Amino acid sequence: TTLKRPVTMTGIGLHKGRPARMTIKPAMADHGIWFKRLDVVGADPMVCASYDSVDNTTLCTRIANADGVTVSTIEHVMAALAGLGVSNALIELDGPEVPITDGSSAPFVERIRAAGMLRQDAQRLVIRILEPVALDEGEAAARLEPAEQFEMDYAIDFPEAVIGQQTRSMAVVNGAFVDHLSDSRTFCR
Repeated sequence: TTLKRPVTMTGIGLHKGRPARMTIKPAMADHGIWFKRLDVVGADPMVCASYDSVDNTTLCTRIANADGVTVSTIEHVMAALAGLGVSNALIELDGPEVPITDGSSAPFVERIRAAGMLRQDAQRLVIRILEPVALDEGEAAARLEPAEQFEMDYAIDFPEAVIGQQTRSMAVVNGAFVDHLSDSRTFCR
């Protein structure tokens, strides 16, 4: 699936505080999701949005290519694309960060839905979880388990009363991401 037409969004990069302009463009089947840094000269401006491109997760998700070109704060636009089932897109950026918008993926979802989506004549390649995979790091833990559909169960526990303890369990199917998750916001402590 890709977009029917390009979507441009502007705003501020959360960490650098600089203006950011991003255009999500349709892409061919089997293209995947790629970011292209329009401000990069003398190095490869293309950065693949893949788990093996992640080079830092301190306060955001940052991906990098072999030339050291980075794109930061990709989590909200990536959540919108994944939540809507978009698997092929070229995302052009005029700087190192995606615009933060309101701190959620909802504005990205709204704009992508308004542009429309196009099913492509190709099968999507996916990673299938065949056995449990777990990672514990300090007080944080994550676990993937085989399932027939995408389901999630999470819990957070912060000492600040405004955040506190929160839990959520749900099957992320039939528009549940758009209706129940896309407006979840980044928070600061």
